[in-house]
Amino acid sequence: NQIRDLVNTYFNIIAHFITYYGGNIDKYMGDAVLAYYGVAEGSPEQASGNALSSKICIQHAISLVNALRHQFGLPLLRFRDAVVSGSTLLCSVGSDGGKWEFTIMGGIVNLAARMEKMAPPGGVCLDRFTFLNAGGEELVNVDNERLEQAKGFSKPIKVYDLCGYRRQETNDALKRLIVD
Repeated sequence: NQIRDLVNTYFNIIAHFITYYGGNIDKYMGDAVLAYYGVAEGSPEQASGNALSSKICIQHAISLVNALRHQFGLPLLRFRDAVVSGSTLLCSVGSDGGKWEFTIMGGIVNLAARMEKMAPPGGVCLDRFTFLNAGGEELVNVDNERLEQAKGFSKPIKVYDLCGYRRQETNDALKRLIVD
């Protein structure tokens, strides 16, 4: 029950900020969540920005929750996350006479799964396309730029660790959103 409660606490936090920023939860897979952005947004840049804003809020919210959990001697929430931008196939899959589900598919989905493991504990990593779509160095604060070889991909992927937005006012506004 303790593990279930811990995972559900995490899912409640992330689901709130994913949907707040216009994301859609595709599915829960064990202790992981697959979400996508951009169906309702007007541009890839807006979708990338919304995805990053939700991830920054999630990082701050989990930090606050962990401070409380620590005070009560409860296990802390640990996570890794990745944001990858690109085209996917949004479709129904299943079998005749069996179960059908609406899901996203494609290389970008596979890359996100690989990149999640590249993120530091408690961190979020992003690919170069997401970084540039969200405003690049002018707007996004990143660390540890590196090339990583992802299983199933022939070329190394440029990966960044997300640290927030460059403008402190933007980060402060996101923190206020969490408290409110």
